[in-house]
Amino acid sequence: GFESLVAPDWSGPWWGFNECSPETWAAKDGTNGVAFYGWLEDAYGFFLQDVAVTSPAADVVYTFSIEGKAEPYFSSSSGEVYLRMEFWDGETCIACMTNIIYSELMSQVGTWNTYRLCATNANPSVTVVKAIVGGGGFHPLGDPCSVFWDNAFLGVLDSSQPYLSLAGETSTYAPSTH
Repeated sequence: GFESLVAPDWSGPWWGFNECSPETWAAKDGTNGVAFYGWLEDAYGFFLQDVAVTSPAADVVYTFSIEGKAEPYFSSSSGEVYLRMEFWDGETCIACMTNIIYSELMSQVGTWNTYRLCATNANPSVTVVKAIVGGGGFHPLGDPCSVFWDNAFLGVLDSSQPYLSLAGETSTYAPSTH
């Protein structure tokens, strides 16, 4: 969860911009979640965390997941709700991967679901991975119209292991042998 944040301020390892903030009413588990404020026309917001890479290496697969729930009257005129991972070498972003999740989020309004992004870092000089959740073109259709986020996770898949279970998952990752 986002328990290290003191709602409604960005006082922990996560930080955000514009129309989103830590909120007690946005939590699925624990005391805090993060909310997109969908009631402001054509607004946008995003939040992120910089994660230091302690053992840089190429061909490392990162997975970023977060649970989210859209309220019934949330909408984006641009279809813009996404997960993103950026790979940084010092002050330079050298690669990024984005997963647009708007359609999936809106097909399951009112229920908590897990959204994921996997990306391979091909550069051994990467020093920081930025895990980002963002959205834009907010277009309220009524009330309530926020999106709630909780339980973010960034991890590394270890393909050297014959089987790997991810925390909270019922499936098992098995690398191909052919």
